[in-house]
This record gives sequence, structure tokens and C-alpha cells, in this order.
Amino acid sequence: MNHVKLITEMYKEPKEYIKNSFGFDEPIRTYTDNVFDSLLDIICQVNGISEKSFKLFDETKDYVEKFFDNNSEILIDIDRRSNKRYQYTAEYIYDKYFSHNKKQIE
Repeated sequence: MNHVKLITEMYKEPKEYIKNSFGFDEPIRTYTDNVFDSLLDIICQVNGISEKSFKLFDETKDYVEKFFDNNSEILIDIDRRSNKRYQYTAEYIYDKYFSHNKKQIE
């Protein structure tokens, strides 16, 4: 069953796995992964992108991944807020980096 993909997205490929109760390897999610998922959800909600719109969703995910890869300060901001709820950090990141770029995301 290695071909089964998790419903939630992850920013980077996981490096560590744990066995779940069914005996399958499950990736260990990081705080950054949770912020990434929440941020992706916020951007999709604001832009009216449904998960059923596979192409737009994938393009948005790729855009956010590239933004994370090309802007190290975003990862520093995430690390600085790692003691906060990941949803709060995602809202902060959206407001600081993405709210004014709405037209670029579409």
C-alpha cells in the first residue's frame, strides 16, 4: 500500500516515519507542515479554489511551496512563532506575505 497518498499535504518530503496502529508507516508531521497546510487552506478559501479543482489546487500548492523555498524569512517567522497555535501562525504568514499578492495566486 505504498501508493496510498495522505489527504493532507506536507511542505517537504518527510524524513522520519512511525508505525500507526495498523502497522503502516506514517510520516511525522512538523510544525511547518501544519502551518503550510493551514496557509494553503486559507489561500484556497480566499481565492475560491476548491480541492475538487485539481489543477488550480495543485498550482496554488506549487506557488506556496516555491514561495517557501525562495524566501527563507518565512521559515524564520514560522520558527519564531512555533510556541503559538499553527493556525495563528498561518494567519500571520498569510497577512504578511500573501494578502497583498492575491492576483498573483489566481
